[in-house]
Amino acid sequence: MGGQSLQIGPRTIKTGLAVILALLVSNLFHLSPILPAISAATTLLPSVYQTWKQFLEEAEANLIGAFLTLLALWILGANPANPLAIGIVIMAAISILLAFGFGRTIPHVVLMIIVILESVEGATEPLWQIVLIRYLLVMLGIGCALGVNALIFPPRYGNVYYQKASKLFEKLLVVTRAIAFEGKVAPYRPAIDKMSKSLRETQQLFNLHREEVRGTRQKHVPLLRNIIILQHMQSCLERSVATAERFRERERALSNIADDLRSELFYHVMHIAQRQEKVLLTYDLLLTEEPLAMEDLVKENIAFVKHSFLDRDELEEEEIMEILPIVVAMNEWIQELEAFEKRLHGALKRHATSLSIEQKSVRDKTFNRFKRKKAIDESQK
Repeated sequence: MGGQSLQIGPRTIKTGLAVILALLVSNLFHLSPILPAISAATTLLPSVYQTWKQFLEEAEANLIGAFLTLLALWILGANPANPLAIGIVIMAAISILLAFGFGRTIPHVVLMIIVILESVEGATEPLWQIVLIRYLLVMLGIGCALGVNALIFPPRYGNVYYQKASKLFEKLLVVTRAIAFEGKVAPYRPAIDKMSKSLRETQQLFNLHREEVRGTRQKHVPLLRNIIILQHMQSCLERSVATAERFRERERALSNIADDLRSELFYHVMHIAQRQEKVLLTYDLLLTEEPLAMEDLVKENIAFVKHSFLDRDELEEEEIMEILPIVVAMNEWIQELEAFEKRLHGALKRHATSLSIEQKSVRDKTFNRFKRKKAIDESQK
């Protein structure tokens, strides 16, 4: 029987550790472990910043739930565990939480309300003490999740994003060159579809990295500066994949145009990809010796459009409309690449030593590969 392999990642391990910590603390103070364990298991989010935000929301939402429960206990008196009474309290709590925008905290609040109302019967402690202890138990579990997420295997989405983005561009470069040399798009349709999926993954990773930097490291100016560079990188990836998708969509139209025009189109898109390769290598190795310039590529794009459309009287209007989306996509790619290159050039001139903190290990690996390749080339001469 086929099946998926067992996967245990850092988040799985941290969830287990958060539950263990919540149970240990509960046992240490002779407290009920149910609420802390459940809260710890369901609160650990992908980023530390998200977990911190969840902690603050849970603190406010559960305080509302605790107050409503205490009010219900004073009103209900001797029979607080009545199912009808519990349902009414829960409905009131959910309505108030949704009104305050605390929708994702509802499971913990509902659980706390049920546990409180079920544990009141036969208890000798004052009502306010019972409610306070249950509230603190929920916050204990969430606090354990926050602590474990921040201290053990803390997320480094900058490195992960850069690795994914680099692999995506390498694949794009290979596919672009193959299409340009062979003059065919059909064999590479599956590869283009996979690139579109990888692009969504890099966007999610970038959003998590940006959230972490802006949410928990506001005073680290180099990281904030590097976020802008990575934003341009992500935009270039989006434009490049969008161009590949336009080639896939207009595959039939490409087969109907003149051979020389199709060759020029493929050459032009390959040239753009090669320029992006140069820009990414410049960022990867933090090269500052050679000034960057985009003017040639921009002028080449203008010349290509003129030659492709304005200087071809024989080109049918229908053919122009079929090819135009490809040309527009390439132009947007060039514009974003120009903005990326200008931003990178300015950052390298002023802040080269502190530009790339998060992916230093990745950059060092790439630099070592670069040195090994150079040594091999020199030895073969």
